[in-house]
Amino acid sequence: MSDKLPTGTKEWASHNYNWGLGCSHNCAYCYARGMALQYGRIKSREEWATECLLEEKVVDRYPHHRDGGRIMVPTTHDITPGPYLFAAIRIIHAMLEAGNKVLIVTKPHLECITALCSIFREYREQILFRFTIGHRSDEVLKAWEPGAPSFRERASSLMYAFGVGYKTSVSIEPMLGTVADTMLLVSLVRTHVNDSIWIGRMNQVKKRVDFSNEKLCALAIATLSLQTDVHIKNLYQALKDDRKIKWKDSIKRVVGIALPLRKGMDE
Repeated sequence: MSDKLPTGTKEWASHNYNWGLGCSHNCAYCYARGMALQYGRIKSREEWATECLLEEKVVDRYPHHRDGGRIMVPTTHDITPGPYLFAAIRIIHAMLEAGNKVLIVTKPHLECITALCSIFREYREQILFRFTIGHRSDEVLKAWEPGAPSFRERASSLMYAFGVGYKTSVSIEPMLGTVADTMLLVSLVRTHVNDSIWIGRMNQVKKRVDFSNEKLCALAIATLSLQTDVHIKNLYQALKDDRKIKWKDSIKRVVGIALPLRKGMDE
């Protein structure tokens, strides 16, 4: 076992897999876009919004992970209607058929979720859905995540997956509003969550957000002002006794929760 403390995606799964370069959701805070720019995989921030399927990553056979850890899919893009969805079906099927457990993390398109739920019905026990919903306001969501689904579509996807018997979870990371906004969001989604609700603050904003864009700059500054350490501690005090709530490392560090060693993540 590694003694390295898990952060980021490693808090959720010990393995991950992606099959695309770029994401039409075009989230302003996207870490993967920054990495793609850094390593020359794309030439401009704007290029990231054009999705490119990596054919060599679309596999029909996948090994069984003997450590029993979940595979998180995807981590650097999303599952959107079209080629990314068709690829997801093939890849996830290969993972499940090999006996793996899969964590599907997405800002959900209802069209994609109904398809995945229908196709993988017999593998239900191996799947956990985690739907990213950072705010209940479409105005806020559109400002940060211009190509992603509305709150209503995300909530409908959550309700659908829950209703047909899948394990469901929500990620409120990054938080896109105030402490009060986050608490209200928790109350709106928790009825259809049978696993967990993860909460995390926005990370590395100055590095990931385009501060040359005046509107994004103003939005980022306003959002950060609503998520100071004092605000985060108040949120933690309000929700710390809710058994469905789990805290991302960005909050654990503020409130003094020890980060666990990397073992049996998200079991």
